Amino acid sequence: MSNRRHRAVVLMDLGMPLMDGFAAAQAMRRMPAMRHRPLIAVSAYVAAKEWRDRALAAGFDNCVPKPIDFDVLLGLLHRSMSGRNVS
Repeated sequence: MSNRRHRAVVLMDLGMPLMDGFAAAQAMRRMPAMRHRPLIAVSAYVAAKEWRDRALAAGFDNCVPKPIDFDVLLGLLHRSMSGRNVS
């Protein structure tokens, strides 16, 4: 599998080692190929408005809380891939 394939949507946990999801989203948004790619934050913390707002400010298009509700995730993926990001 090539790393050069275009990704339709990026799901990223906010709590990663070395670089958290906030910093990673900001770095990705500076990359021309990632400026308009849908980014969805995944974290138990995004249920709290403060974390959700912080994720959106960092460049995420939307957030899905853990534990992940499959129907919610499918809805976000469908909207993201259709170009209809909603916060």
